[in-house]
This record gives sequence, structure tokens and C-alpha cells, in this order.
Amino acid sequence: MGLLVRLLVLGLLATNLVGCSKKDPPALHPVSGKVTYGGKAHARLMVYFRPASGPVTEYNLAVGETDGDGKLGIMAVHGGGLQAGEYKVTFNLYLDAKSGKQVTGTDKPDEAGVTTKQVIPAPYDDGTSQDKTPVTFTVRAGQNDFEFDIPKP
Repeated sequence: MGLLVRLLVLGLLATNLVGCSKKDPPALHPVSGKVTYGGKAHARLMVYFRPASGPVTEYNLAVGETDGDGKLGIMAVHGGGLQAGEYKVTFNLYLDAKSGKQVTGTDKPDEAGVTTKQVIPAPYDDGTSQDKTPVTFTVRAGQNDFEFDIPKP
């Protein structure tokens, strides 16, 4: 084979290898809904979605935050929505340990003297129950609606 033909074949092989190694990202599907704790809506109630099995990726790890009405929107690390699949769901809600009032984004324990406490009980809390949570959710193609009331102990 001539040198020109060999270079052409090597170039085509390299192009194919590079093209094959780069996968298209999976489709992400929007997840919204409502989350309450003991029937009451809380602003800044954090909701975490992790894959029920398999490796964590930027497409299947997500967090959301409720507004004052408990409305929820979820965003994966990669962007809006989540990859289709089965997820384990956990929660965090921090209240002022003294007053029991909602802690806002401007409250800083070291500056405002606010001591917070996590009020979501096991097995729903994110800190200790990531593998034990009884809450699962299946994300399917299209819009997904997640609604859950975390029971108070």
C-alpha cells in the first residue's frame, strides 16, 4: 500500500474510534411536584434523588428545593430533569434549634447565632438514610410528578 493510502486508512480509523468513544448524553426528563412534612409545606425542604442501583452519574444525581407552598423542581448535576430510571429519594429540612422557625438562606450560624437542627426523621433523612429510605420514584420519558408527605414521628 502506498503511503498516502495508509495515512488515509489511519485517519479514517482514528476518526471512527474518536466518534465511537463519545456517547450522546441520555435524555433528561423534568420532575416537579410537591413535598410536605407532616402535611405542612416548608420553604427550602431539600429533596435528593439518587439511582436505586448502578453508578451515580451527572445525569442521575439530582437535588431540588421546595418553595413556601411545597412546590418542587428537580435539577440533575448535568441540567434540568433526570435520566429515566428508578431512584431513591431522601430529604433534609433544617429549622432553628431554639425557635423551631424555618432557616433561610441568609441565616449563617457563625454570624447570626443560629443553631440548626435536621428535623426529617430516619429513614427519610439524607444524612443517615441514603440506602435505607423507603421512598423510591421511577422517572419515565416526559413530565414526571413527584408528590410525597414525609410523616412526622
